[in-house]
Amino acid sequence: MAGINTPSKIVRRIIKKLKLCRKKAGLTQVQLALKAGLSTDYISKIEQGKNFPSIKVLCKIADVMKIDPHEFLKP
Repeated sequence: MAGINTPSKIVRRIIKKLKLCRKKAGLTQVQLALKAGLSTDYISKIEQGKNFPSIKVLCKIADVMKIDPHEFLKP
């Protein structure tokens, strides 16, 4: 069972897919942050599993990458 500060399996999947989709879209963390109106530090911390974005932010990130937010849940 995951500890309080350990990302769950679904969170790890979302983090992995976010990074994979960002790279597939040809975006750096800086570019994604600028286009989504977020800080580069925040994007970095999401990809490191230190922060987890709200659904609203995940949707904003997905819009920037021109993907459906459900992509983050697919294995």
